[in-house]
Amino acid sequence: KHVRHLINPMTLADADVVLMTFDALKGDLGHSNENRYVDGKLQNLRTRKKYRVTPSPLVSIEWWRVCLDEAQKVESPTADSARMALKLETTHRWCISGTPIGRGKLEDLYGLLLFLRIHPFA
Repeated sequence: KHVRHLINPMTLADADVVLMTFDALKGDLGHSNENRYVDGKLQNLRTRKKYRVTPSPLVSIEWWRVCLDEAQKVESPTADSARMALKLETTHRWCISGTPIGRGKLEDLYGLLLFLRIHPFA
């Protein structure tokens, strides 16, 4: 069973390099303070959360560079790992992959272009 260990954001911010898996990244999605807005207004939940969600340290830091290895895993912007990667605040964004990108479909590039914040896609 996976046990969630909380890491202080300052501990991560002091590190020169932080490595994590896509599974760990998507595991923090529920701790990313994901708010839903409709027409500019915060959408109310039918029931309030019983417990306060502890925010992920990953979204508490402004990173200098985020490199996504095996970047094809974020080709679909609806995948949990892609949604969490989009929430990371960073100055520089890199996508690295040994797998041919796009597999013949242009829409497969959309998630990568969103992550890279390439205009006009992002």
